[in-house]
Amino acid sequence: MKAREFLSESIERLKGHLKDLIDRTSDETLLNKIYTSLNRGSLVPRISSGLESLSDPEIRGFVNEIADIIVQAPGSYEEKIEFVNGLQKGFIDVGIMTDKGRHHFSDLLRPTDKVSKRFLFNMFNALKDLGNGSQKGPGEFAIAIMSPEVSIFGSGDLKIKDKTVEVKAGYGTVGATGLFQYLDVPNILKKYLPDLDVTQNIGAGTLAKALQDEVSKPNTSLTPDNLQNFANELVEYIFKGQIAWANVQPLKDAIMNVNMPPNLLDDAIRKGYLIAAYSAYRGEMGSEGSRNKFDGLMLIDYERQDLRYFDDPEELYKDIDKPQILFSAKNSQWAARLISPSVKLKGRELVKPERPAEITPDSLNQYSKDLASHFVSIAQRSDPQNLDLREPQLVTDLSSTLMDLLNQGYKEAKLRAEILKRFPMLNPRAKPNTTNVAQPAPQQSFEPQPTIPSV
Repeated sequence: MKAREFLSESIERLKGHLKDLIDRTSDETLLNKIYTSLNRGSLVPRISSGLESLSDPEIRGFVNEIADIIVQAPGSYEEKIEFVNGLQKGFIDVGIMTDKGRHHFSDLLRPTDKVSKRFLFNMFNALKDLGNGSQKGPGEFAIAIMSPEVSIFGSGDLKIKDKTVEVKAGYGTVGATGLFQYLDVPNILKKYLPDLDVTQNIGAGTLAKALQDEVSKPNTSLTPDNLQNFANELVEYIFKGQIAWANVQPLKDAIMNVNMPPNLLDDAIRKGYLIAAYSAYRGEMGSEGSRNKFDGLMLIDYERQDLRYFDDPEELYKDIDKPQILFSAKNSQWAARLISPSVKLKGRELVKPERPAEITPDSLNQYSKDLASHFVSIAQRSDPQNLDLREPQLVTDLSSTLMDLLNQGYKEAKLRAEILKRFPMLNPRAKPNTTNVAQPAPQQSFEPQPTIPSV
């Protein structure tokens, strides 16, 4: 049975499978509305491609799960009805999703007079776990359900308007298992770096140190010509079959630039490898020239409730934790996977504003605004699901209070303590810690996720 056929079933037939749901709602009208909406207009096509590989019972369970989530969501009956009625038009601003900025989930939502942002935010977080059992990445179905301009496109992809977007949630890898060659890498390393222990994990940092140690020897065989040969042989082997479209030159240049400070060489190798891996993963040559598998990557961080879209690997490198990559892995079972660089959004950098050297009404006013934004950002990092911290009025009120306190002569040491008394929502110790928000269940996979050592 196809997804479209299943969703076309009448509520009467579904009742036999949904007795518990019906008992909990006390009103079958809601369930009728939910299933009518699921079967209306463009909603079915935008999620059905993600269900094609599922069996009939799995499809049935998936759709029942959507209904269950809506029924159990905190909110009034009227708001739930308005929500399901509004799915045809959608509640997500997809333009923001792909504008290359970093966004909290709540920034994407478009509430109406009858459906609040808080309800939509709760629904998005509740729906984000959908798809784990069907080997889809967490969050993909949630986005597709809540926007008619988004559809699931293949494995791990979303179609957002005219863009094909590869989605990575939490830690992801740039490159599918088996895309990059790895079996002969230890031999290539040993050929040019005879002192390197290739039975251990060899990452960017280890490779950088081994290169610098080798070229510093009085009678090294790693002359500039041999260094060039090493860079060519290693890189062209790893990206064998992809050289026509993979941008490997930055990685070769990084390997060649052994006179850089060790930490900069380490960074250059990681960055060069990410650029090469991204371009290899994204593009391929067809009979009519180059064509792309996707337009960009979207990284989603459920712990921080953030996401960002990238179509430039250099920009990607700036906003992720240091990518981990193993050229050679001690555990050969994981070598095919660990040779792909890992990517994860890094935490937002919080820089405390400096008190102005010259105190004037204008400088003090600006300092109050900057300090207010800083205090709120600290609280948001500790409690990413608290929408009250994202109300613009909070920064305005806090800035005004800070201005009064500074004019009263409050010193820096006492200023924050006084603010936390007056604005207790900014104090993570004053409420249960909600930083560890509910995470998507582990995605089913034929390969468990290994821990990548930083080397």
